Amino acid sequence: MEQRGEVFLAENEDRDADGAVTFLATFRGYHDAGAGGIQEEVSELALNEAISWARARAARVWIRLADSGYYAAGEEVDGDTPPWQPRDLPELTRRRPKGEEWRDRSEDEPPIMWSTTVHLTPPTIDHAAEFDAIVERVAQEAGAAWSADSLEAAVADIRQQQQSGTSTGWVTYHHPGYQLTLRVNAATAESARRAALERVSAPEGWRAEPWVEARPTA
Repeated sequence: MEQRGEVFLAENEDRDADGAVTFLATFRGYHDAGAGGIQEEVSELALNEAISWARARAARVWIRLADSGYYAAGEEVDGDTPPWQPRDLPELTRRRPKGEEWRDRSEDEPPIMWSTTVHLTPPTIDHAAEFDAIVERVAQEAGAAWSADSLEAAVADIRQQQQSGTSTGWVTYHHPGYQLTLRVNAATAESARRAALERVSAPEGWRAEPWVEARPTA
């Protein structure tokens, strides 16, 4: 087969409904033959298969892992691109990004400490002194720290839209409630979320959000 143009390869990845990423250890790619345009494409090749496919078609081969820049894997290289393969090449299996391995923990593993955030929404979208006093009491009972930053930002967005007179409704990217931060000892993020919610007693008319952020502490 005559070598022409260049080939680009990239590792596939998947995102779940929460935006969490899994690297799939398979590669997609395409052969750009130059004036002839894209000649061929592949989508689900193992690493060695992908490189062999690419080198058979072009002297210039560029490959990147899901969390890296490009490497030069062909006969021709340039001074700005490091050669394939990296010294610290990980075992290419289905895997999480570095630092997010906790997403695949199971309930059978030893508990670790998590930092969890519960959103506590008041009965009206407002930031009032009496609300602060209520949240202070709830946070103290739960052993949590609390913040009104998100609520204040949401209220500011709403007021700005109301004053502009351009909309009968309102939109904000900030959660219109207080944030309570708790440290929880649990095996998984899900069990940490449940434990955090159980510790927060929402007053009548208030709502403790069932969606709770959870991350392992450093």
